[in-house]
Amino acid sequence: EGYLFPDTYEFDIESDIENVIYKMLNRFSDMYLPEYYTRADELGLTMDQVVTIASMVEREAKLARERKTIAGVYINRIKSADFKYLQCDATVQYIYRNMNDTTADTVTSEMLQIDNPYNTYLYEGLPPGPICNPSISSIEAVLYYEEHNYYYYVVSAENTKAHVFSSTAEEHMAAVEANRISGSENE
Repeated sequence: EGYLFPDTYEFDIESDIENVIYKMLNRFSDMYLPEYYTRADELGLTMDQVVTIASMVEREAKLARERKTIAGVYINRIKSADFKYLQCDATVQYIYRNMNDTTADTVTSEMLQIDNPYNTYLYEGLPPGPICNPSISSIEAVLYYEEHNYYYYVVSAENTKAHVFSSTAEEHMAAVEANRISGSENE
């Protein structure tokens, strides 16, 4: 996962799986520009790390305008000695989807306890790899993330596609309480 570039493709009806994968991997190589490697180096990230973070951004951001902000949250957490865990709900949903062959819209406290290296609530740092095939806009959001002092976010009750961002744990807890959506557990 992570390197089969999401795009529109045309395939011959007789194409085998190897040809399909080869074409998607080549498209990823075409889209991941040489300047992205340079920028990743400047950030102290490998291409794999960029793609992994981008996959998290892809799953978390429902609004295009929030991609760079969410990427900045994860970059801030990675850079900070105070944050061992990235606490990305999308990684837990990825585990759940792989275990149950179904999608969970919300993350429950039971799901947060699933012992799996992709669980960013239980395991420190980045998960072992991407959780989806991110778009170029998510990759660029990581490489050119928004610089800010946010470390937290929660789904907005006013617009469930948007997030409320916070700098401190206290601000975040207040935002969680203010944005509690009936019948769900928020990050």
